[in-house]
Amino acid sequence: GSALGFLWTFINPLLQMLVYTLVFSVIMKSGVDHYYIFLFVTLIPWIFCSSCVSGGADCILSSKDLVKKIYFPREVLPISFVTAAFINMLLSYLVVFAVIITSGFGVRWGILCYLVPVAIVEYFLALGLCFLVSALTVYFRDLLYFLSILTMLWQFLTPVMYSQERVVEALSEKSPVLLRLWYLNPMTPVINCFRDVMYYKRSLETTPFDRVEEKTTPLVMEGREVFRLAVEACIQDVDTLLERNGMTGDDINAYLLHQANMRIIECIREHLEQPREKFPTNIQHYGNTSS
Repeated sequence: GSALGFLWTFINPLLQMLVYTLVFSVIMKSGVDHYYIFLFVTLIPWIFCSSCVSGGADCILSSKDLVKKIYFPREVLPISFVTAAFINMLLSYLVVFAVIITSGFGVRWGILCYLVPVAIVEYFLALGLCFLVSALTVYFRDLLYFLSILTMLWQFLTPVMYSQERVVEALSEKSPVLLRLWYLNPMTPVINCFRDVMYYKRSLETTPFDRVEEKTTPLVMEGREVFRLAVEACIQDVDTLLERNGMTGDDINAYLLHQANMRIIECIREHLEQPREKFPTNIQHYGNTSS
């Protein structure tokens, strides 16, 4: 096992902060006062979201043996992954507060309550994305490798290492279309909210919350719909095969569904209105359902 174990929850963001601070404070000076705090307060929520996308994509495939053997709501897998990552994010903020306090930068404790709804909204944003990518990865395995590149690109398009003002200044006159496209990033208002409260020490207006919620709600709802679609796709496959061969469910003597769980078997059986005897299972002998 790992020698440091749980400590990696704190070490990973600290090391990333040190690397980015070295690059943007020493090598490529950004001109931002207390840049390590400017970065650190937004790096933690970014790591949470990106890990839910790149790591959460594999949460179903990595549990495929469990999925095949017993029935349980598949939504449990992405929900548990995102919740664990969310708890890690909250624990990582203990390190952030320690750095801010020991550096003498200070915290306005009275406005930290504004971060509670922001964190909750980000949780549901990450959950919606995790629902989406975990379902798609079941069918497109190469998506795992593509997402690592996509999240890296997404980080540079999100104001984690720079301020929103720099983007507005650079694009407002030269390319307003690109600026409008940049604003479509759902993580931009989330990151700005964390930075406003913890770095600029100012309270939030309602507008940032509205913008986050507008982008988050469709992702949560449609991500779950895609997840359900993935679970029920087996039924559609059976219908397609029967239709292509000009057959009905009554023409089939037995349905041998490769490594399907009991829920899928029962759903297909009820959909085809076929007796249970046509769906042999052997979970009691081999720990699987119909292999």
